Amino acid sequence: MQPVPEYPTNVQSTNPYNGQDRGLFLLHDPAPRYARIHAARWTLNGPASALGRLEYQVMAYAQAPVSAQDYLNGTLLTAPDGTQWFDCLTRGMVTKPILVEYWGKDSLRKCYLNAEEPAKLTDEELQRVLTQAQSFVTVMGQWAKLQSVELKAVYGVSLGQPLARTSLSLTVVYGEGAGTTVTLTNFTEDPADAVRAALTYIRSQQGA
Repeated sequence: MQPVPEYPTNVQSTNPYNGQDRGLFLLHDPAPRYARIHAARWTLNGPASALGRLEYQVMAYAQAPVSAQDYLNGTLLTAPDGTQWFDCLTRGMVTKPILVEYWGKDSLRKCYLNAEEPAKLTDEELQRVLTQAQSFVTVMGQWAKLQSVELKAVYGVSLGQPLARTSLSLTVVYGEGAGTTVTLTNFTEDPADAVRAALTYIRSQQGA
């Protein structure tokens, strides 16, 4: 079972550094080698105070990468379930790549490399997170008959670039019965809270 995450205290989401070496860190497992988050997808089904789930891939390098091509020519690490996707729980909004790098590196060390029994999140853990998030949605969105929200961000790397977000979407289900489902993808700025963003959209439709 993975530990409940704490809010990061040593990372700034507004850090402007965007060099190709951003996110590079050193592994000791047991031979020293370098690694970087190569791809990720993050999902949140409640407000910013709810727990989210980050799935991520880690690219490892025998030597410190220097050229842009070096960063793409590493080896993806294998997760305990045999896939190349690790996962962990997160706190707060993880809509910035630098936060993905923080959570990925932190959980890789704590939950996989240095854990007695490395394991991905279980179905029970994931269901507990979803149930908790849904309880927030039900209370906060009662007036709008808000049924569910899913904020999803996808990340990847390209030649000469560090991890970057490739998409951000908010899927909202509201109304009576099966409800109305809408997926929002155009944001003037990143949502500070998925539920509040959903309620703002519903209010705008009611006033239309």
